[in-house]
Amino acid sequence: MTAQHRRSLPSRRRAIGFHFLDYVVHTCDAARALDLPFAPDPDILDAALPIALAVPNGADRTRPGPGTGGVNPNAGL
Repeated sequence: MTAQHRRSLPSRRRAIGFHFLDYVVHTCDAARALDLPFAPDPDILDAALPIALAVPNGADRTRPGPGTGGVNPNAGL
């Protein structure tokens, strides 16, 4: 693995994490829309929480810059 690939791993992990979070949230949305129960395994929710906390919020969400305005550096991703 090259140094460039090693540097890009955190970004790749972050992207995969955000996709995972999308799956969890949209599964809940679909279940509610179809009036079906949604009871994810607690391990799924434990894994999704730190990713959700990394999503920019407030002024960080709308500040100028690339992407969505950055990721919360304190979220542990």
